[in-house]
Amino acid sequence: MSKTLYINGLFLAQKQTGVQVVAYEMCKALQKLGWHVVCLMPDVEIEDSYIPTFEVVKLAGHTGHVWEQTTLRRYLKKIGNPLFINLFGLGVVGYKNQIVSVHDIAYSVNPKWFGWSYRTVYGLLLPILTRQARRVLTVSEFSKREIIKEYSISSDKIVIVSPAPKNRPHSDIDPGVDGKYVIAVSSIDPRKNFGILVKAFAKRPNDGVKLIVVGGANKVFGDTVIDQSDDRIQFLGRVSDERLDALYRNASLYVCSSLYEGFGIPALEAMQHGCPVAVSDIEVFHEVLADNAVYFNPTDPDDIADKITESLSKNYDENARIALKEYSKKYNMDLSAEKLSKELVSLL
Repeated sequence: MSKTLYINGLFLAQKQTGVQVVAYEMCKALQKLGWHVVCLMPDVEIEDSYIPTFEVVKLAGHTGHVWEQTTLRRYLKKIGNPLFINLFGLGVVGYKNQIVSVHDIAYSVNPKWFGWSYRTVYGLLLPILTRQARRVLTVSEFSKREIIKEYSISSDKIVIVSPAPKNRPHSDIDPGVDGKYVIAVSSIDPRKNFGILVKAFAKRPNDGVKLIVVGGANKVFGDTVIDQSDDRIQFLGRVSDERLDALYRNASLYVCSSLYEGFGIPALEAMQHGCPVAVSDIEVFHEVLADNAVYFNPTDPDDIADKITESLSKNYDENARIALKEYSKKYNMDLSAEKLSKELVSLL
């Protein structure tokens, strides 16, 4: 196979967080299957964390979503209106020969979780793009149902391509945290509910266990005010892949108190390392994690505190940790790329 895939490369200009990582890893996986992957992006620097093995074409003009609707639109027309794939970003309004991705509809579920410009742009353009596109990619059955309800499009038009944990380089470096700790990994934004998690952790016995929060804030999200006065809680911001690997590997528990998700990759990343997980009792986590997690009410600090303490008291032996590692393999980017590849062949 040597057919060319033109892909929206806006993610290459942004720091690697959840959706950007998924797009990057999918491009690499599609290339491994023999596709000639060409990522189109604005004429800006590629973020240092990306090392593309696929072709990157920079198009001079605007940046961001304005670039998608102007510079990118003109370039696609110039090269004959090929099938265009948006694994990240919005897409080109009025361009029918494209695939768009909708990981979730959080901006519509609770607009206050996002900044005004983000929710306005997505609220205006996604309904149009999902109707015009040839296919809509999403990440879970839960998100598929949400998209059908939100945009009133046919179920047959939506293809579920599950993301997968990133294979980070194994490292023997020290995680940089003394003693026993619980880890939370995500962007710092309102729907992740960190304020309640911090309150919950403060209710726990002072047993020497720390809460380590990994992730940075993003301007697209609404304001998040978190009490950082408890010295048992450390906010590390963004860390290297090597250190995150070490943090997962040495953690006693992964916790996520999110109010809404389309999928939930960090929980699977923790499980890759045999780390037990405790998460919000929301529909998508039951779909993705099944019986391999402890569930709590994300709006009840007492329940969160109790479930964390309960999880920490369990004796997860080596067999239990191996079972978590094996379950995480259910989600594999190569397998997801094969599913997407078959869909692409049917459209070309």
